[in-house]
Amino acid sequence: MKKLSLIIIALVFVCTGSFAQTYKVTLPANPTIVDLFLAAAKYDKCETELVRKYAANAVKAKKLDRHTKRTIDTKNGYLKVTIGANEDYHCVESCYWKMNNGNLLIAFTHQEYQETTTLHFYEYNKANKTLKVVEKPFDLGLGNKAAEVHYDLPRSGKTIKAETYDLPSNSGEPYRWNITWNGSKFVVKHLPN
Repeated sequence: MKKLSLIIIALVFVCTGSFAQTYKVTLPANPTIVDLFLAAAKYDKCETELVRKYAANAVKAKKLDRHTKRTIDTKNGYLKVTIGANEDYHCVESCYWKMNNGNLLIAFTHQEYQETTTLHFYEYNKANKTLKVVEKPFDLGLGNKAAEVHYDLPRSGKTIKAETYDLPSNSGEPYRWNITWNGSKFVVKHLPN
């Protein structure tokens, strides 16, 4: 019976994705945002693998085509690549923060033209050189309400900006949040409409 219980618990973890995926990575002793972005891009679950690969290539390229733009701010730990134009537009952003335990928390976003932004997090453990998927590090308090949320990562500072037009509002304005990293967790603040 004990063996059956352990098997059921293991199946629940596998089916719900409760096992955090961890990847061994080789990065320099003091990785830059480019190093962290390329490591995260390799494993990120971005909807379009082609976009992920194209963004990674754009970060490394010496010359970009006319439909690709990039911002690499190594001082502030921020990177942004935009690919395409008009309705064939993709934007990939990444930044990182130091954690109280000495590790680095990497944020990775992908947005298609006027669509919701996917936001993923990874923890880079410098000591054992691993990159671990961080599942849902904050809650916007939406409950079961389905909403397309747009996230903007900060080029400097520790606050992610989030907004959605998908929730009913008397003013017609979007719901907005500031999601601030304090070194150990995110603090979510709903902004008035």
